[in-house]
Amino acid sequence: MNRMIEFLKFEDHNLQIQFMDEIKQHVRQLINDNNGCYVLLSCLENFDYKLCEYMKKHIEQSVYSMSQHTYGCRIIQFMLQKQYSQSLLDQIMDVSQQLCICEFGNYIIQFILKSNFKQQKMELFRIIKSNFQTLSYNKYGSNVVEVFLDVIEQEDIKFITNIMLNADLENNYLFVAFATHPFGNYVFKKFLQLDQQYIIPVLGIMKRHPEILQQINTSEYGQKIFSVVERSIQFI
Repeated sequence: MNRMIEFLKFEDHNLQIQFMDEIKQHVRQLINDNNGCYVLLSCLENFDYKLCEYMKKHIEQSVYSMSQHTYGCRIIQFMLQKQYSQSLLDQIMDVSQQLCICEFGNYIIQFILKSNFKQQKMELFRIIKSNFQTLSYNKYGSNVVEVFLDVIEQEDIKFITNIMLNADLENNYLFVAFATHPFGNYVFKKFLQLDQQYIIPVLGIMKRHPEILQQINTSEYGQKIFSVVERSIQFI
């Protein structure tokens, strides 16, 4: 199918129309299958978008199921890039919290965080801040949190710093738990790369308490980021 699409790309427009008329009859089945989504993505990438516009309503109705596989996510991102669609954004935001921890769906959330969709970004900021530790401790959610830390403003950095200064169940600073967690350590590493003036309370504690540095360095995951930890406190 992909070879045929590549061939038709350079053929008469009427042949493309005939091909897409045939695809149109099976779009629902194709959308619910990873290989089928690959065919649809190839159509979107190779043909005039107007020929593929009929897919839009089917995609909007299948956001969560399409987010479960690679090419479905790529289709959704393609649609967001190609043409502003409030209805598609609304469908994504309805399941945004689930997408944050979805193997492929998290890439859609990352895409929106990096985009100019201001209203949706603000809502994602709220969701991430409200579930910061839970998402940071999730394999896929931690990827979302890392992108969030790349795009946040001053007030949000202060908010995250306060989270890091909270105590965990064992009365340790929460940032130690982040630093020594299998996925949280990536988030803490990204946190240490934020504007130093806003994270100085955390840096100061590490500087004054070598036992905390030792705890991080002797843990399986903390030792992986320890060089970043050392550099961050070097000049304070």
